[in-house]
Amino acid sequence: AIEPAAGTLVGYAAKEGTTAFDGAGRNSPYTAGLLAHLGEPGIDIQFVFRKVRDTVLAATGGKQEPFTYGSLPGREIFIAPPRGATAVSPANNSSRDASLTEIELWTAIRDSKSSGALNDYLQLYPDGLFVPLARLQIQQLENADHQSDASQEDAPNELAKRIQRELGRVGCNPGNPDGIWGGRTREALRRFARYSGAEIDMAKPTEIALKKLEGS
Repeated sequence: AIEPAAGTLVGYAAKEGTTAFDGAGRNSPYTAGLLAHLGEPGIDIQFVFRKVRDTVLAATGGKQEPFTYGSLPGREIFIAPPRGATAVSPANNSSRDASLTEIELWTAIRDSKSSGALNDYLQLYPDGLFVPLARLQIQQLENADHQSDASQEDAPNELAKRIQRELGRVGCNPGNPDGIWGGRTREALRRFARYSGAEIDMAKPTEIALKKLEGS
């Protein structure tokens, strides 16, 4: 991990090598913990994150444990100042606190491998500083999922090879029997099903399709 600069605290939704859960509700457990505690007045930021940690552990049955690291100065730092504290510039402090909260949240989720936490950020900060990055990361995750699905679908398959050979034998040429379940193979199987009247799943190679071909 990249070491944070002095005076910086970095929070992560889950320890390295563990999973940050999306949760069943609108927000992930970590986002829910942040929302519950970041606005509490008069609580030092390090203690806030300890409370977030306890909340997430309780919500996930101990399966997800957030962690923080960094180097803060030897004084208390409040996201929300103590009640009754006199602020020099309330408007500026309010804006600064809101920006700090957003930055802390983004820092916690920016390396997420799940789109759930990123969508939580977009709901909380529709005009936020990191909206373009969040949308880009969600798109990249979705593209990676599609590529994974496609590679699994197109992977050579022994059952597919046997079906392709049988299709060639019965005159429905699928091309080279390479075991890849592509469009040409599905079209050949569709022709066989049309001529034979058989009901066959075209989406993937099946033993049923092979048996119907072998019986022809």
